Amino acid sequence: MARKKNRPTLALPTPEGAITTEPVTSSDLGTVTLPTEQPNKPSEPFFQTPLGKGLKGLFKAFASLQLAIVLLTCFGITLIAATYIESWYSTKVVGDTVYHTWWFALLLTLLLINIICAALKKMDLAALRQFRWPWKRHQTGFLVTHVGLVILVSSGLLTAFGGVEGQMVMVDTKNPELQDKAGLSNTTSTIHLGNEDQIEVFQVAVPSSHGRRRNPLGGGQDEAAERQFTEVIRAISRGEEVPENLRSLVKGTWRTTMTPGSFAWYDDPAKKFTVELPRGLKILNAIANPFPGFAATLAPGVEVKVNNYYPHTEFWPYSPAESDKLEQSFPALKVKITPPGSTEGLEKWVTGEPIPSPDSALVFFQMFTTNDPALVGEFSNPPDPLPSDAKEPSATMGREGQLVLVFPEKPHEPFRLPVDRTKLNQAIAVPGTRRKVTLLEIDDLVSYIGRMRGGAPHDPTQAGFPMVRFSVTEEDQPVEMLLCARLPQLKTLQFKSGEKQAEFSACYHYPDYQWGKKNNRVMGAMHFLQGPEGKVYYRVYGKDGLKEKGQPLDVTSTSPHELPWRPMGKPFEFRVMGYLPNAVERGDFMPRNVRPGAEPTERLQPAIRATLTIKGQPHEFWARMGMSPARVQAGDDMYLIRFRQARIHTPFAVTLERARADKDPGTTRAASYQSDILLDLKDGSAPTKHQIYMNHTLDHGGYRFFQANYQELTDPESGMPLLDGERPVAQSGLTLARDPGLEMKYLGSTVVVLGIFIMFWMKAYFFKSLGTRGAEEAAVQT
Repeated sequence: MARKKNRPTLALPTPEGAITTEPVTSSDLGTVTLPTEQPNKPSEPFFQTPLGKGLKGLFKAFASLQLAIVLLTCFGITLIAATYIESWYSTKVVGDTVYHTWWFALLLTLLLINIICAALKKMDLAALRQFRWPWKRHQTGFLVTHVGLVILVSSGLLTAFGGVEGQMVMVDTKNPELQDKAGLSNTTSTIHLGNEDQIEVFQVAVPSSHGRRRNPLGGGQDEAAERQFTEVIRAISRGEEVPENLRSLVKGTWRTTMTPGSFAWYDDPAKKFTVELPRGLKILNAIANPFPGFAATLAPGVEVKVNNYYPHTEFWPYSPAESDKLEQSFPALKVKITPPGSTEGLEKWVTGEPIPSPDSALVFFQMFTTNDPALVGEFSNPPDPLPSDAKEPSATMGREGQLVLVFPEKPHEPFRLPVDRTKLNQAIAVPGTRRKVTLLEIDDLVSYIGRMRGGAPHDPTQAGFPMVRFSVTEEDQPVEMLLCARLPQLKTLQFKSGEKQAEFSACYHYPDYQWGKKNNRVMGAMHFLQGPEGKVYYRVYGKDGLKEKGQPLDVTSTSPHELPWRPMGKPFEFRVMGYLPNAVERGDFMPRNVRPGAEPTERLQPAIRATLTIKGQPHEFWARMGMSPARVQAGDDMYLIRFRQARIHTPFAVTLERARADKDPGTTRAASYQSDILLDLKDGSAPTKHQIYMNHTLDHGGYRFFQANYQELTDPESGMPLLDGERPVAQSGLTLARDPGLEMKYLGSTVVVLGIFIMFWMKAYFFKSLGTRGAEEAAVQT
């Protein structure tokens, strides 16, 4: 390294008159303090501060191409998965697990920030400070494309948070009776939202006389208060407006909305219910709703908390008996009879409790119970009735049936006695024993009890309860017994003389499965028996007698069983839908697992198990989707809680004139659905006619109408098709969707296409040759 040399100092001439300075020493001035001037320290730039550096680093991360690749990859995978989920399950499932979730909104938000930051990254800050356009000319296409992407992503967020989608459900008949059976009208202006539910709570004042014994003479203020209270409860239960003169009885009304999702929240061991979902849906559901639940404060001291949500529940009029109620319990079996060629059928509860009214359907049902194993064989192999042309009873069968007695010393040789009025008061010896059996009376049980109580005889319009009263004599000790063919389980109707107890089994076979009440429309009968250890058996009758002997029934399986009735060459089917070995007459809700994406049906409706807390006192209740509210009484007030779909009203009304389904040629499979509707704008103009079917929608008032579903209805009483004259009555569902981001989607797509075109047209920067690109980069750096 060269050493630096000292250069000589040049003496310059001093101009005339110039001020010259001489060196000043301390001796000349003495001690002098001169003021020192500190230079101003420049302030540190913001982006050099820790906060500025952090924000700058965050901006670079959001503007990076690596983040864009990751986000776009996740977005593409999400859309592919969502497409498959929607095709496998339903639109609601994909909405609740993907499109309407917090994580999908977060993904769109991150993508939106990344697009904006990527565009801002290309700005020339120096030009921006000088109020000049901060992007270069060759970046025009890039900028336009990113603006279009911003519009597209923003429209997706707007749709996710502001979109509306729901259904209008109508029935295509004007007949009020058929509409009542279907539970639907043919005209509506209400949209039932698919992903949002509503809890309504009404606080009604209870009159002081409620629950007290009423004045038998009637009248008075108590009766008027009870009548007003009943009217208010009825109006709320039906979803109607409370009359204006009675609104003072409603002390409070609250409404709150919740979004429960598509699946049950938790398992319910008390109902033996476990949530069953495919693994993929279970993971998505856990991410979308990691902590399911809902709670809301309705008013000071009034809170509601939903403990569990069930998307599909079945209402049972019976519930399991508690341990202290077993003596008052009875078996309850729910069966479903399906006619040939139909997917819908007749559901029926068959119980062991006495029901005096006859069945109104095409099939008679009967449930017997016994704990005696000897009588199971009698149920499975009933005797043939006496021929109608027989003049005299046979040795074992009479015109009123057969009495069977099983004695302990001869358990495998039952004694059979014809039940016939010609055999009354005749003592008949039992072979191989010292017993004698005497028929004392043949009657109807209802008439017999009425006569004993001094009441009216049996009503002939009611189904009969044939009974026989007889005595068994052994060693001059008679034991008198009354036995009913339909109710062998009523042990309290045994009358005994003396102290000797009945030590035998008895069974009364009646020859008519209609129990003396003839109905020519009846196709047959199904009899069930709950035997020892809760085992269930069944047998089947036709119009001409026994068709199938008794056989065991697996009450834990829902597999179909063929029946011997073949009116159209194809058999009826029946299956077990539920079974309670010990039931009491109290309503209950039973959760059900169905295939994910299946829409709730009339039988399987959503329900909630919730707690209403009033002034610190919790009251648990169940509320099922629909109009009928749950009731909670607290002090002097009754709270009615209704759970139903949230709804909005449209400024127009839709009337369904006709719904139809086109079939594939040669099959019964529906090819397409169509609804013929009238659109009433409620502005005095004439309604307009429209047709809506698959791939043919209707746009009006910001809504787009889609044909969603179609179903031919059945009569809830008979299970047969519901007819309006000769035409089947059908239910049609129209989906109405309002997308506030729809125009933005069109605009964003157009802008993206325009930006890509501009990039090609202007020979965008990344399409140029390497030499040109290098020259531009060098120019930028200098």
